[in-house]
Amino acid sequence: MFRSGRRPRLQPVGVRTVGVAGLCGALAAGVLLAIVADLGVAAPVTPVGLVVLVGMCIVVLTMWARAMKRAAPSSHHGNDPGTAVAAVACAQTAMIAGAALGGFHIVYALAFVRHLDIPLPRERVIWASVTTLMAAAFGYSGKLLENACKGHDGGPEDPVDDGNDGTTGQ
Repeated sequence: MFRSGRRPRLQPVGVRTVGVAGLCGALAAGVLLAIVADLGVAAPVTPVGLVVLVGMCIVVLTMWARAMKRAAPSSHHGNDPGTAVAAVACAQTAMIAGAALGGFHIVYALAFVRHLDIPLPRERVIWASVTTLMAAAFGYSGKLLENACKGHDGGPEDPVDDGNDGTTGQ
């Protein structure tokens, strides 16, 4: 089934991946600002609803991480594998999306920071800064969930699965 003969492993999101996502978000902000400048229209203010939505996602991910962490020691086998894989996928998505959203809004805020004396650019800077902080918290809550999903590595006292019929090999 797998060409290399090994099964693929679900790896944690690395710093490089998060950095690339942040740079992609920053690039997207630069493209948006260039398009807005070429069209001669005013750049939009970051919607308050985005901040609220990201905040709700942070709460949900943090609660899910606490639930996963609490459920792991209560049973010998830990969390259900399907639930754990879904949680890791959501956690990694949150980390990458948080980095991209943060990178976007850092560039967006920096584009208007020199016009803080004018009300609309000041509002853009404030809401972009708040969104950047929320994006960082979103990525951090994803990291908390990813860490909560780490399984037990096993040891000599753990049963060994022979992979044939679901029974242990001891």
